[in-house]
Amino acid sequence: MSKIAEMIRKYRILNNLKQEELATMLGRSKSVISNWERGDNAPDTDMIEKLCEIFKITPNEIYGWEPNTIAAHSAHNLSKEEQEKVKEYIAFLESSRR
Repeated sequence: MSKIAEMIRKYRILNNLKQEELATMLGRSKSVISNWERGDNAPDTDMIEKLCEIFKITPNEIYGWEPNTIAAHSAHNLSKEEQEKVKEYIAFLESSRR
């Protein structure tokens, strides 16, 4: 099972939604949700955005990425102090969405 499949299932359950309910909210069929959760197919970017809105999470969370994964990959040339500022900014951005 893919990481995104695990996360869709996890957040659907955490939000007390049945597959049918989530499917209705997204304008899709229950079988589409089932396929995503099994990892047979994956949602496109528009559906990822809608899932994040429904679950009130960030794309990092639905992809199962650590909060600072992107910053860690791009920050290898930054000093420790600069890396810390990047982490603080990411936390600020995430908190302003909720």
